[in-house]
Amino acid sequence: MPAIDFPIRRFTRRCAVSDRALAPGEAYYSVIVEEAGDVVRRDVASDSWSSPPANALGWWRATVPLTAGTGQPAPNEVLLRLLHQWENEPHRHELRYLLALLLLRRRVLRMGDGLQLFQPDDEDTAEPTAALSLTGPGGVRYRIDARAPSAERRDDVKEQLMAIVYGTGAKPA
Repeated sequence: MPAIDFPIRRFTRRCAVSDRALAPGEAYYSVIVEEAGDVVRRDVASDSWSSPPANALGWWRATVPLTAGTGQPAPNEVLLRLLHQWENEPHRHELRYLLALLLLRRRVLRMGDGLQLFQPDDEDTAEPTAALSLTGPGGVRYRIDARAPSAERRDDVKEQLMAIVYGTGAKPA
């Protein structure tokens, strides 16, 4: 079955039920419904949400971004420079991994040899670590340790990444 594209408006930062502005960091639900033959998106504050309507085609929960600046993402060149600079900073491996995934999603980086196991250089007895092999502009190769943040650190690392990409004022650890 072929994919069908519908012209759906972007997030407006207003609750469709109460017509109030949604605050940064506030949870909300987006629902796609069919109304009078049109496909429409409605954003609803979590305190006004009970369940998806019967005519819902799909729905999801999200959080209003904490962007304090323009909301314009940092240029890819800047993010690539950070990816390179953080190569030898072990305390930023989780952040570097998420940044690499973002650049992969943006199609700035491409998969090289995929996920590989590497023996750490510093210890012969240590377990091998998983790493992504990625290729960037100009054929530059990156080895990214595949270290997703733990459940305890997930929100903190996500906030740091948003601060870097969207300039929200928070500083990376």
